Amino acid sequence: MAAAAKTPGVIVANDLDIAQKTVESDQANVDALRKTADASQEALRAVSQLEAYLRVTAPFGGQITTRYVHPGTLVGPAGGTGATTPIVHLESVTRHQLVVPVPENDVAGVPEGTIVSFTVPSFPGRVFRA
Repeated sequence: MAAAAKTPGVIVANDLDIAQKTVESDQANVDALRKTADASQEALRAVSQLEAYLRVTAPFGGQITTRYVHPGTLVGPAGGTGATTPIVHLESVTRHQLVVPVPENDVAGVPEGTIVSFTVPSFPGRVFRA
């Protein structure tokens, strides 16, 4: 269009100005939309970081046995108000510890690694070995 405008009478100078202004306006719209898309990506990244901050993870696999606070309860930071209240009590379900009182005079007669049979009240009639 610019080349045709050099030939007198082919294109009115006003039409050329209107076309140039339209191109500039469209380029400004494209730039604005690109900036809006960038801002939306940044907002998504911020929400993802906040979501990761809100997730509480345990250092081992287990089962929650006691919940001290309910969902939505405000829990303070370490050292702040509410910091002394635990959120949950988590028990390991893969490994348990059995404490057996052995009289002191019999300790020397039990070699390390000895397999012991035992029962627990929660599983009556079932014998475990460890």
